[in-house]
Parts: sequence; C-alpha cells; structure tokens
Amino acid sequence: EGGDDVPRNVDCVESRWCSHRPTRVARPPGADAPAIELPQLEQQRSPAQPAPGRYTPPASGLPGRREAGGTRSGSCVNNPQPDDSQPDNPQNLVALMPLDNYGGTVTGYPTLFWQVPSNQAAAIELILFDEADNEIYRTQLQITGEAGIVSLTLPAHAGMPPLEVGELYRWSFSLICDSGDRSADVYTEGWIQRVEPAPDLVAQLEAAAESDRPAIYAAAGFWHDALSAIAEQRRADPEDAAANARWRNLLESVGLGAIADEPLDHAD
Repeated sequence: EGGDDVPRNVDCVESRWCSHRPTRVARPPGADAPAIELPQLEQQRSPAQPAPGRYTPPASGLPGRREAGGTRSGSCVNNPQPDDSQPDNPQNLVALMPLDNYGGTVTGYPTLFWQVPSNQAAAIELILFDEADNEIYRTQLQITGEAGIVSLTLPAHAGMPPLEVGELYRWSFSLICDSGDRSADVYTEGWIQRVEPAPDLVAQLEAAAESDRPAIYAAAGFWHDALSAIAEQRRADPEDAAANARWRNLLESVGLGAIADEPLDHAD
C-alpha cells in the first residue's frame, strides 16, 4: 500500500538534497512505532521589520544541516556531481528551502519548489506525510528532463483536505530513475507547517503593495508564501528586474544564490 515501495534514508531528512535512499523508515498507517517528540512551534506569527528580501527563520528545533554531496554515476541524473560539490549546485536535486528544511505557510494548499538537474527520470513524485507518518497525498508527473526550478501546489481538489493549522507535515520529492527499483530514486525531503498569522500581520499584508508582501512574509518566517509570491510576480513578467532581484535576495538569504538564475517553470 502507501509506503511499501518508497524506501527512506533517515540522514536525508537532515539535508536539503539527497541522493539514493537504500533503507526504509516510513511505516504504514497503524504500525507500531516509537513516538517522535516534535518541537513546539509558534502557532501564531506576528510581523517583523522586513529586511529587504531576507528570510527570518523561526526557531523550529527540527533536525537540519546542509551537507554537500552528489548522485551516483549510473543514476538518471546527467553529469552527476562529486560528493564534495556545493549543496546548491544546479546539477544536484535541491529543495528551495531554508537551512533547517522547515517552511511555514499561511495557506492550506501551499506551493513547493525544487531545482531539478538535467535528468532522464521516468517521472517525478511528491508524497506528503502527516505527523504520524501516514501518507496523505501522492502524485507522479512527467517532466521534460531539462534542468530548472519546478513547483508543485498541493491540490484543493482530488479529495485532499487543507493542511491543518499547527500540524507538522513531511514531504518527499523524488526523481524516479527506475520504476522497477525505487532504491535508485534521487530525492529530497523537508518539513512544512501551516501557522495562523497574527491579526497585526494580516493587517500589514492587506495594507501592503503586492510587491512588498514577499518581504513581509519572509521577515515573519513564512517561507513558502514569500517564495510563491515572488514566483508569481516573475511568471507574470519575466523581465521585471525588481521581482528578479527580490527572488535572488530571498534565495541568497538562505544560501541558494547559485540557483537563482535557473529557469522557473511549473510542474503542476
């Protein structure tokens, strides 16, 4: 059923990008497992003084470190990189996430982003798990194989309920190299949590110009909303120099400046 063919590598939860996953720690719903103590994150976020385009991370307490590494030769990634390559190398699979792999959002159906390297993958796959590690959403899509930044929005249709406020979710994004051997997947994982914005933050956002909202979201710790807002501005006008600068500043603030100029595309 849900996770039988989806192997996991615990170390990869701590990195914005990972390569092959030879072991499996995901459990089917209802399976006995030791309780995992999750951090108590803020359930209501107030506005902060926004620095120009810089992200202010909340104190998540989640495991997170950025590790350099590369995909094995023979994988579906073209030009695989050595293990000592920089984590935001555009020729690696990279999640557009802060260093701790945690992203807050105000919406029940957020959009997530990844830098996908040139590849020969059969498909990409996104899986979402709740706090009990139950799989609640899975989708597979075909991609062109060209390098660039892709995004997936959790669907309001297909019977998926919105993210619950305060619940911590884990997502897994994979390049499926061999549908008959899922241990060959190249993948990355991260955490996402819907947080209720404080009334003063809501008022600040409502009063702000559209171009100023990403900085407000970023300063308040709402990573996914900041990134999505700028992405929408860039897609509406790819030649908008101000929006492109905001995009670069936000990615540089979390050490992802090397992929700021990669092409931005939809996967969904």
